[in-house]
Amino acid sequence: MKILKINIGLVGCGRWAQNTHVPYIMSSNAIGEKYLSGVITEEEGQNMADKLNFDHYIHDWKELARSEKISAAIISTPHQFHYEQIKTFLENGKHVHVDKPPTLLHSQFIELVELANHNDLIFSVHAQMKYMPGMSKVRNILASNFSSIYQVSGYFWQKLFDDFKGSWRADKHLSGGGIMVDSGYHTIDTVHYLLNMYNPTNLTFLSHVGPRNSSDTVGLLTYKQKDTIISVSAIRGAPKMTQQQRIEIFGDAGYIEFKLVKGQEKDRSIVTFQKINGEFETYNYEIDNAHDSDPLEMFIEVLLSKNRHMLNEINYNVKISGSVVKVLDSAYNKPI
Repeated sequence: MKILKINIGLVGCGRWAQNTHVPYIMSSNAIGEKYLSGVITEEEGQNMADKLNFDHYIHDWKELARSEKISAAIISTPHQFHYEQIKTFLENGKHVHVDKPPTLLHSQFIELVELANHNDLIFSVHAQMKYMPGMSKVRNILASNFSSIYQVSGYFWQKLFDDFKGSWRADKHLSGGGIMVDSGYHTIDTVHYLLNMYNPTNLTFLSHVGPRNSSDTVGLLTYKQKDTIISVSAIRGAPKMTQQQRIEIFGDAGYIEFKLVKGQEKDRSIVTFQKINGEFETYNYEIDNAHDSDPLEMFIEVLLSKNRHMLNEINYNVKISGSVVKVLDSAYNKPI
């Protein structure tokens, strides 16, 4: 029996793409010819393609978009480039999977979703935190015990990565926003996913350190969805002992905490459910990096098999992503 394969193009190949997307691309039996594009210089791109075992390097990503040799693109470039690149690939009949955030403006996001639907193409967004072990337990507890959620607090306090200074993430013209757009996105996306909410009802308030629309390193975001107050605290460069990734949920049935705990060998996630009557439950999970590739794996699987369940999940994730873009657009771009 002949196994169908999909020819894909990867646009951009920074540290995240090399550590996560490339290993999956190279190991997947569903992917045929592999094209790399959009690296800063053509010489660097050709060398990288050879080193990472891509079949071809096409420096101009627009030429790759026009090519009939691929049917799908994975976009892993700085945030400011996403809108133009997604639109160009969709206009040329290519399915698109893009790293978060898909766009910086909500109007751009709506335009791209309509374009994908009009051309009968799959548009998928890579946001992997919601697939961490333990998250499904939180969703189950919420669905089984809660009828009202009063407040949610998320914390994404991370170290300052060695390659941040001088990188595109530190360049306001490329990042399109600060820590909340870059890393806080994951927390917002996960909160909306857990609560099954994707319609923020109040204008967003953002307090931040650094110029607006720049690569600020500290941000505090607050907004509402219906009767739920949501706040997200994001810090880049937190001291080692304060670094954390945590979500707290308080509602009519009690309190839930999801917490990521760093370990010497493996990280763990801990889910704690404290009930109103004082009883509590605790669940522990080992964390590896398998969930990092889940959104891309779903995208490729749907292209190959038309798996209806996974397609519904991708479409649901797009709705969630749109709500995150709406929140961040309001936070960074509304008049002060």
